[in-house]
Amino acid sequence: MNILEEQRTRVQEGKLVNPSPRPSPTRGEGVNSRVDFSLPLITGLPRSLRSLAMTKKNPTTANATITPHPDPVLKLLHAPQTRAFSPLGLSALAVPLFGLALLRPYAISLSHKGRGRKKCAFTLAEVLITLGIIGVVAAMTLPTLIENHKTRRIITELKRTYSVLSQATNFAVAELGTPDNWGLSNNNDIWNIFDKYMKFDKPPKGHDVRLAGGDVRVRYYHRANECNYWLPKNNGCGDLDIRIKGHSGIFQFFLTKEGFLIPYGTEGYSNYWFSFEAYKAGRCLACQTAWVLSFENLDYLKCPEKLSWNGKHKCSE
Repeated sequence: MNILEEQRTRVQEGKLVNPSPRPSPTRGEGVNSRVDFSLPLITGLPRSLRSLAMTKKNPTTANATITPHPDPVLKLLHAPQTRAFSPLGLSALAVPLFGLALLRPYAISLSHKGRGRKKCAFTLAEVLITLGIIGVVAAMTLPTLIENHKTRRIITELKRTYSVLSQATNFAVAELGTPDNWGLSNNNDIWNIFDKYMKFDKPPKGHDVRLAGGDVRVRYYHRANECNYWLPKNNGCGDLDIRIKGHSGIFQFFLTKEGFLIPYGTEGYSNYWFSFEAYKAGRCLACQTAWVLSFENLDYLKCPEKLSWNGKHKCSE
């Protein structure tokens, strides 16, 4: 006979009697009974296992008395009757609960040891390798990104400048008539006319002006007082030269007798000497102007031999 059976037999025979039993719980004290977990072996149990022993009190034992005893085993056996306990007072979970309580200190010890060895951090070698990879990727991609941004800025500035000059020309034609009636005789006269229709970064000096923002410089070269210069079709008054900050090339427009601004290199408008093919051959330094406005790229700087007005428009095509 083991200790548990011996203690249970003593209880049934009435040999363990407490002279001052604890009174039964009254109605106002609650409906739940709890096993005493103040024992040294039970205090190590997790809270989830403790809750398994908490159930509604059995109505049949409402008036039962509790006989506490200093022996831990007897304390468990003399706990209030609950649904989790048998009528004899021995819990069906007593053995596994005692086993877990005994193993609890060892589990805590192993948990602390494992926690001390496991560190969530990167080593110096891992950090250096990661930084090296980031540097290589940045070195490969940043030049392309910077070049693309520069290209877009140049194209945007050229289109904006063309729009501003075209609007100023249209206003002047609407107020003064066609350019052959403007009284142009030198490089400076045109800015005296455009001054009221455009905003300059500084007041015009000579034939060189800077548009608002300071990144675009415009020069006018007067060709003929009667606007009968042989370019582009014996109807030229002069040329507008555009230079954009950060770009080494130049862009140009014809100012015609009819009051139009024609980009250099416009396909079919002038002869070969002022066409895109002439630019590719190095015979016209500004005959890529119409190309940039039409196709919005500077690929003629990378692969001019692959491009043509009626063929490929990008190097990637």
